Amino acid sequence: MRCKSIARPVDIFLSHDWPLGVYEFGDKKELLRRKPFFTEDIQNQELGSPPAAEILEKIQPAYWFSGHLHVKFTAIIPHDDFGKSTRFLALDKCLPKRRFLQILDIGKELCSPPVLEYDEEWITILHDTAKFYNPLNFDQKLPP
Repeated sequence: MRCKSIARPVDIFLSHDWPLGVYEFGDKKELLRRKPFFTEDIQNQELGSPPAAEILEKIQPAYWFSGHLHVKFTAIIPHDDFGKSTRFLALDKCLPKRRFLQILDIGKELCSPPVLEYDEEWITILHDTAKFYNPLNFDQKLPP
């Protein structure tokens, strides 16, 4: 949940699992046509990750990309009355005749040549929370 500490705007967020409830903002009927065994999880609000949903609500990135459920799915998640939203895209497995690839024009100007650099804010968050992190404890909670 370290990601919830990010203060500045996030353009792109990547996660393995989908945020819980993201299916409500896309074509749920088509999703269930392709993956009918998702029906019970959706009815029980168990399809997706609750922590990922908390991160989505908090940082509201412009784009969110996920995999895990092995189906192409798109959604637009609104965040406020001013038109701010997150464009969600999940892709399928990399197999023949599957929908695993999509090319997007994000629309951001890149520096030329592109530069890879550390994010000072993220490094600070990692440093400040390291004492609370135990890789063997999956149920740990960070202080508020």
